[in-house]
Amino acid sequence: MQRLILTFVFWFGLIAAAAMPAWGSNVVVDLDRNDIDVTITFGGTQLLLFGAVRPTDETTGLVMTIEGPPVNAMVRRKGRLLGLWFNLDSRILEGVSSYFQVFATPGIDIGATAIMFQPELEPDVRLSERNLVQLDEWQQAYLDTAEAKELIVQNAQVLDWKSKTLFRASLNLPSNVAPGRYRVRVHELSSDRIIVSSTTYLEIRRAGLNANLFALAVDQPATYGLLCVVLAVISGFGAARLLRR
Repeated sequence: MQRLILTFVFWFGLIAAAAMPAWGSNVVVDLDRNDIDVTITFGGTQLLLFGAVRPTDETTGLVMTIEGPPVNAMVRRKGRLLGLWFNLDSRILEGVSSYFQVFATPGIDIGATAIMFQPELEPDVRLSERNLVQLDEWQQAYLDTAEAKELIVQNAQVLDWKSKTLFRASLNLPSNVAPGRYRVRVHELSSDRIIVSSTTYLEIRRAGLNANLFALAVDQPATYGLLCVVLAVISGFGAARLLRR
């Protein structure tokens, strides 16, 4: 109930702001939560992204991107050798997004493949020019693998844009999202040219036992490994005792 009231108050404020005289075009974007704790029982969550735009006569649409913290991703190519499957080749892609989604108003044809692995979307950039860059097989393989894990959606999702003023979208975060700072950007378009952009951030952090185990694994890997062995022995011993009964 409290979350519903807060959302209503924010939307009311956005409507009032949008009704005020504007000296120029601008975009406001926010989330219903700006931080998420990932505990050992975290099973994913859903966020509401919403905002308002003061459109000009040139405004034709909006594009929203949600980008996770960069990671170095290992991509492997498998092949058959002597009748068995092996990893025959591999490559590390440096600084790729650990999470990426695109939302766009109807009529805008753009997806993750036209934005990732390329320079930033900035004012005066034309979206049609983004589709000219072809991804190599390693980049496409990373996109396909991340999409299977629900970390990247290659095709743009529909951004709900009410009366060309208010917009919103629902964002599903799976349980395997990487902790870190997530950037949410909204770009106002004139035809396919970006007029102005707005940015907000989402923090996802480990908490509780999950955070303690991760810190132990990073800071004291030998101790963490020994603890895992001890727990495995105890679990095996306990299972054996139960089976004897």
